[in-house]
Amino acid sequence: MTALNLLTPLFSVFLGAGITYWLNVRARQRTHIEDLFTAAIAAVAAAVASRDYISSVAPWPDLSREEYVAFLNQIRREATANHLQKVAAAREALARVAPYRPDLEPYYRANTAAVYEQADEIIALLREGRAGSRRRW
Repeated sequence: MTALNLLTPLFSVFLGAGITYWLNVRARQRTHIEDLFTAAIAAVAAAVASRDYISSVAPWPDLSREEYVAFLNQIRREATANHLQKVAAAREALARVAPYRPDLEPYYRANTAAVYEQADEIIALLREGRAGSRRRW
C-alpha cells in the first residue's frame, strides 16, 4: 500500500510531463510552419514592392548635368540590385514552404519572374497553406 501511495504521484507527474511535452512539441512545430508561410508572404510582397522605385529625382541647384545623370544611373543600379535580392529571397522563402505546399514549386523553380508577376496567386496559396497548417499540425 505504501509503495502504491508513493508511485501514484510519481506516475501522474511523469504522465503530466509527457502530455505537456507532446503538446508543446506540436505547438512549436505548428508555429514554426506558420512562421515559414508568413515569412514567404512577406518576401513575395517585398519582391513586388521592389519592382517600383524612384526613377527620377529633381536635380538640386548645385548639380551639373553629368552628376545628375550619374546619380540617376546609380539609383537605377541600386534599385535593380535590390529588386534582384528581393526576388531571390522570395524564391528561397517559397522553397522553404514547398515541403508543406508542393503546388508552390513551379513559382520558384522555372520562372524567376513568377514571384512578382503572379504574386496574388502565390500569396493566396501561401495563405491557404498557413491556414491549413493550423489545422493539420
